[in-house]
Amino acid sequence: MLSIIQASRPLNLFIVALTQYFFYYLFFINGGSTGSLSLYPNLLYPFIVVTLIITVCGYYINDFFDHNSDIDNQKSNKLKHKSSYLSLYFLFLITGFVLAYWIAYSIGRPFLSLIYIIANLLLFLYSSHWKKQVLIGNVIVALFSAFVMLIIVYAEWELIRSIEWQQNTASGEAISIIVFYTAFIFLISMIREMLKDIEDIEGDRAAGYRTLPIINSPEKAQVLSGLNSIILILLMASWYYSLKHIHDTLLSLFFGIAILAPTVLLTIFIFKAQDKKQFHHLSQFCKGIMLSGLIYLILLM
Repeated sequence: MLSIIQASRPLNLFIVALTQYFFYYLFFINGGSTGSLSLYPNLLYPFIVVTLIITVCGYYINDFFDHNSDIDNQKSNKLKHKSSYLSLYFLFLITGFVLAYWIAYSIGRPFLSLIYIIANLLLFLYSSHWKKQVLIGNVIVALFSAFVMLIIVYAEWELIRSIEWQQNTASGEAISIIVFYTAFIFLISMIREMLKDIEDIEGDRAAGYRTLPIINSPEKAQVLSGLNSIILILLMASWYYSLKHIHDTLLSLFFGIAILAPTVLLTIFIFKAQDKKQFHHLSQFCKGIMLSGLIYLILLM
């Protein structure tokens, strides 16, 4: 049982659930528009559970296809038998579809359950084919990280389109905040995935993958990851400058100390990293920046 829990990446699931809940609470429940919401109050938690099921299904099917390369990369906390991943995958896949269909039916749009099928199909294709190709897999994972917020935006699209919501939420800057935070999550996830490709190069090469560090070189992948980190810094600076009027002193300090400064350090360390252990630590450091981004979002609202 412990190995199953570890294979489910409980910390990652906790971050996903926390991000989705606070995103919904800050932009919709806290905005006082609860009477117009599709998910609140009865369907919000089942909706988050469906997102977690999609995420964990992605982990299981990915570990199924990566079983041999993970052994070569000496990754711990893996299930002993490859077939166990497949059994867990189908168990959660079916459970999640039933729950997704119930939610879609409850809001009068049962066809929306197709999103669940499409999301899992894309994750299957990612695990079986796309992650082995140059950059395609990295982009897919980064998009799914942003999907955690965007699926909520889609679920409450009718409310978001209303002028009243746009004017009364986050001092009228809600759309700008959502766009920034989505771009932030996409870029930091992209950086993390490229760092993981460099970290896993030995096992991936043995498994016949064609990731960027294998097709070109670890050094080129390292430079591209660093360039993405520089783009993220520029995005942050532009964001802060354009909306500095909504930042008080405390919020400005938190943004600078907990998000901007760590991202600058991340960029420096990316260019200096030389071994597998250092790239692993940097990929974990990206998680910390993600968590700081969530705290910043809470303080911002």
